[in-house]
Amino acid sequence: MLYSPLRGTGVNVRPVSRQVLDQAIDWQVRLEMGEASQDELSALQTWLAEHAEHRRAWEQLNGINQRLRIAEQPAARTALLRPPSNGRRRLGQSALAVAFAGVLGLVAIDRYIPVRYVFADNVTPTGEQRTLMLPDHTRIVLGSRSALDVRFDEEERRVILLAGEAFIETGHDTTSRPFIVQTQAGRLRALGTRFLVEEESRGSRLTVLQSAVAAQPRFGLAEAVIPQGEQVLMMADRLDELKNAPASADAWVHGMLVVDNQPLGDVVAALSRERTGLITVDPAIAKLRVTGTFPLHDADQALRALALNTPIRVEQHTRWWLAVKPR
Repeated sequence: MLYSPLRGTGVNVRPVSRQVLDQAIDWQVRLEMGEASQDELSALQTWLAEHAEHRRAWEQLNGINQRLRIAEQPAARTALLRPPSNGRRRLGQSALAVAFAGVLGLVAIDRYIPVRYVFADNVTPTGEQRTLMLPDHTRIVLGSRSALDVRFDEEERRVILLAGEAFIETGHDTTSRPFIVQTQAGRLRALGTRFLVEEESRGSRLTVLQSAVAAQPRFGLAEAVIPQGEQVLMMADRLDELKNAPASADAWVHGMLVVDNQPLGDVVAALSRERTGLITVDPAIAKLRVTGTFPLHDADQALRALALNTPIRVEQHTRWWLAVKPR
């Protein structure tokens, strides 16, 4: 049973990350494929309890807290799905059909493009990239399902990464205005450089490919300079430990997914973010280790390549749903 998002319901509308919102949408699609089992409802309840942002994404997607109560109380869900009395049956079925079609349409649109950022200056649909050339000759490549605002003025060059990921190669500005990338976690000041920024559930991941970037968490007191070849997760109150940047960190800019001994579940999740439909993976093979290079924007081809070299098979139930299972 689906409910349309409603305004004025007291739902927390503070933004959530793209990854978490995608997970919430995937959960909703799974529930709507048929009558949910007790195991599926329990798994959803576990996911909701793992992190406050999960519950917030679910509330934003469904609009009202009633849906949460349905997920947590199977008996209540059964009662709500019980057919109405004859006097109200037709009216209830018609209203439900309209609500279902409307929300399912919204979910489908959001799988194609993040509707909550539709009014951003620059938005990329699922599975597509966009290259931007700014007035100062800065080049930005936006990844799939990304949103970016540009705010240049006389004092600074500022871009705001609202969702997704971006490759940034700063241009030379004759007025010496600083180049700032603002994220939910804080701000990054380029020091004549090439770098990557990705919004994650815990914060903003910075990967410096050339020169250096000064990172300042939103509640931090001072900047920390991150040198070339390093990667760090910037959270609102601190910076995580520095790590060596993967050699293939910018592979997505060239449309490739490079994995080195990573779990199959993670690989499928990365491909799923680039496809408008749903890709599920059997838990029995989710931890299978995978190494290889795959086309990022062609999940079907990538999965076919995986099936040739690993003990998996791919079932296509509809054009919108692929299931990865043991061979």
